[in-house]
Amino acid sequence: MRNPFQCLAALVLLAGLGSCPAAGVAQLDDATPGLTLTPFLSLFRDPSARQTLADVQRDWARGEVPSTSQRWPSFGFTQDAIWVRFTAQNPGRNPALWFLELQTPRMDEVDAHLIRASGVVDHFAAGN
Repeated sequence: MRNPFQCLAALVLLAGLGSCPAAGVAQLDDATPGLTLTPFLSLFRDPSARQTLADVQRDWARGEVPSTSQRWPSFGFTQDAIWVRFTAQNPGRNPALWFLELQTPRMDEVDAHLIRASGVVDHFAAGN
């Protein structure tokens, strides 16, 4: 059976659940036309491609995941799991609908975990 995390780029999207001090908080409201998220990213590479969301959250809580200063982070072709995290919040009163656009479509699988301020986790998957 194929490992479900093989060739995976997992996005951990944190909306109002604490902060990501090293990377800052992306402020997204209904007046924001677009925003490059790279300055807000923390990245974690899992060569085993077996870590769970809980495992990676634990590592982030320990401060073991660095921020990136690369304009366009690139890991080349890999079967590692690449976990990407950013904190986003909407300080406005109106709800805003946002789309996350990846610069490259060359990923086999993308899993997104939206962790809401309430702690509820929504999971979305896309890919080939």
